[in-house]
Amino acid sequence: MQLQFTIENLEYLLFIAARVSAFVYTAPFFNFGRSMVPARVKAGFTFFLSIILYFALPYNEVTYEGIYGFVIEVIEEVIAGAFMGFMTDAVMMILNFAGRLIDIEIGFSMVTMMDPLFNVDSSVSGNMYTYFVIMMLLAGGYQRWLIQAFVDSYRVIPVGAVNVAADISKVMLTFCTDYFVIAVKIALPLYSMMLIVNIVLGIMAKVAPQMNMFVVGMQLKVLGGLFVLTLMMQLLPGVTNFMVDEMVKILRLAVEALSP
Repeated sequence: MQLQFTIENLEYLLFIAARVSAFVYTAPFFNFGRSMVPARVKAGFTFFLSIILYFALPYNEVTYEGIYGFVIEVIEEVIAGAFMGFMTDAVMMILNFAGRLIDIEIGFSMVTMMDPLFNVDSSVSGNMYTYFVIMMLLAGGYQRWLIQAFVDSYRVIPVGAVNVAADISKVMLTFCTDYFVIAVKIALPLYSMMLIVNIVLGIMAKVAPQMNMFVVGMQLKVLGGLFVLTLMMQLLPGVTNFMVDEMVKILRLAVEALSP
């Protein structure tokens, strides 16, 4: 524990605060809309977490040359925190993409609404999945795990040892691949039902060509889609596990990429 406080200690605290503030303003749960998490709450949480980390982390002397070197070190810490927080938060966008895939099949693709959490246009199903998964994550105490994972990242990336020349293309490529795979897995039950509905409509079009299958198909897809969505609510724990596993994977890759 550091019992003395010098200029060097103040600089070390500022380095810690730079990474913590960037993470808090980009990570899930903390970066939700201003009405959800006020800026004062973020600033207060950043301050107290930085103080705790200052006393908990082993002191690591940071060397730099002049004011420009100090600014570069601060920027590196901000990049590290922002990258870890952004990549973790990007995983939540998988739910929005899965909802858009579902709405395209049901017929709700033209219906969008403003998501107050992410300040983007979101589909109806995407909003539903996002809010349900967030509630399950909060009920399971995932926010505590996220903070613990960020604190543990200091063991791999000590203060002043950020690798800003990291090859983040591998992390982004892995995330983009998982982005589509997980979204398709979430929407797969409804896609399977729609395949059956299309087969039935095709058979009916051959048996009774005088029927307007376009009108019948629209109503049938909406009713069938809502019915399957109701059944898919039972799969929400599995969807939440998908999100948690992906966040763990992406955060680990991000930390490894930024490590010296």
